[in-house]
Amino acid sequence: MLARRDALLSAALSAGALARPRRARAAPAPTFAPTRDGVRFRDARVGDGPEVFAHDAVVILFTARVLPSDDGALDRRRAGDTFDPFVVGGAGASASKGFKLEIGSATNDIPEGWARAFEGDGDAMPRMRIGGKRIVRIPPSLAYGERGHHCRDGVRGACEVNPGESVEIDFEILRYT
Repeated sequence: MLARRDALLSAALSAGALARPRRARAAPAPTFAPTRDGVRFRDARVGDGPEVFAHDAVVILFTARVLPSDDGALDRRRAGDTFDPFVVGGAGASASKGFKLEIGSATNDIPEGWARAFEGDGDAMPRMRIGGKRIVRIPPSLAYGERGHHCRDGVRGACEVNPGESVEIDFEILRYT
């Protein structure tokens, strides 16, 4: 049998252990689902409106960023920098107002990966809906490839997106135009 003193000591130690602050667990990093062509995506919110199709004109909000490469080749000061994906008449990061975009329009300054992000790939990545918000990570082959994007005087390294860099685009489809 435990003596009264031992029981009180045991209770006090147990209470102290319970009262000790616990370390907060770090939230797990968001996971991105891969597609067959190398695009990775994560739906932050699935829209509740109709699905969007090629040649639909929609209003979107977006932010486009340069991603660090897996081998660390990207200059670290550029990792996460936003850029304007449109050469002429662009809107840059469009947090303040919607940007009108025709899905699947080939203007040579919109990465091929954008259209796939909206229209889905018929497999892992579903077609988006109005009201949806998706983050896509586009590999160089479906972004700006070896030509880069918005290079000043054609100088490699003087581009908004250098040749061979992956990009991340965070966008939301607000409505049809």
